[in-house]
Amino acid sequence: MKKIICFGLVSMLLFVQIPCHAKPKVQGRQPTIHAQAACVMDASTYRILWGKNEEKCMPMASTTKILTCILALEKGRLEDYVSFSHYATTMPKVHLGAKEGECYRLGDLLYAMMLESYNDVAVAIAEHLAGSVENFQIWMNQKAHRLCGRKLHFVTPNGLDAQGHAITAKNLAKLMAYCTCFSPKKNEFLAITGCKTHTFKDKSQKRIVCVHNHNRLLGNGFVRSGKTGFTNKAGYCYVAYMQIHEHPICVALLADGWPPNSNWKWRDMNELTRYLEQYGRRERLDFSNIKKPNYFIENQKILYSVGDGELQTTFLYSWETLRYCIFFQKKKEFPLQKGERIGEGRAYINDICIARADLLCNKTYERITFLKVIKHYFNMFISICIKTR
Repeated sequence: MKKIICFGLVSMLLFVQIPCHAKPKVQGRQPTIHAQAACVMDASTYRILWGKNEEKCMPMASTTKILTCILALEKGRLEDYVSFSHYATTMPKVHLGAKEGECYRLGDLLYAMMLESYNDVAVAIAEHLAGSVENFQIWMNQKAHRLCGRKLHFVTPNGLDAQGHAITAKNLAKLMAYCTCFSPKKNEFLAITGCKTHTFKDKSQKRIVCVHNHNRLLGNGFVRSGKTGFTNKAGYCYVAYMQIHEHPICVALLADGWPPNSNWKWRDMNELTRYLEQYGRRERLDFSNIKKPNYFIENQKILYSVGDGELQTTFLYSWETLRYCIFFQKKKEFPLQKGERIGEGRAYINDICIARADLLCNKTYERITFLKVIKHYFNMFISICIKTR
């Protein structure tokens, strides 16, 4: 019977398919928003919490600049000076209005790009880092495809309308989750995008520039970072990182109205925030109390423990529960070393695996042979004889 149980668990490990981005069953009063496409995502797991046309590719305007910014932080040196080319100075408003040959520190230009959304700054940064906008475009797509898959394409570093320049709301939210939670430069990204104002000078010290953040929701108690965007083709767009019940959430809104409806994105964000706050909760993951089935190799019982999980907390709706399961690796053989991985515990919300924890051997195990059994009992016999003398 024990062998049958073990075989069944191994079979589940081999053949169960786990969806990664399935939307949860929604209950309660549903949010009503203007955006044509939207995605609300648990930033710690990439789990979709709510969506509307979240798989539809659409232009994303200046929300593009979150990728330009994180690439600059990861590949550039903030103290380096960036010189504006003639091409960069031809970018339309909104722009810094730098003249050809003017130089500014890269770190300062990132504030100018993310707070004021200057289009000429994004091009100058791209040319400085990659040598040309075309080369930087390759970097952008390589990075985005590695993180999100194929339902996106970047053409410009500033988000100005271009043929094929588009992304899904799901992938835009996922890019924001990477920038704010997983990138090695996440703290720098949050510091820039969460800043209200920044003042700097050009290299010659002749020009003083003061930039202001146009993310109206900063400081509302929830939003910590974000980027607005607008073009005639994309309409108003917005992507944000916020904390709901002290848990990281990312939201992407695409095609959220056209002039004069610039406030729709703020209303939509408030609607989604109320929904998450009312029906959601933060819950701590605890693998220590997981029910552990017996595990046998060659009829020998293996003692094991569950290691620390990948996550500390997760976000659940009030109608959802956490479920834990144990899976063993296939064809484990002796010897087993203490601390060796023999499988994993998984935490599920609905049918979505959100976290894993290693199953680790408690001690070293070797194959039991007839000679070892004889040796064991012989040693026991000698020990008893010595004690009785």
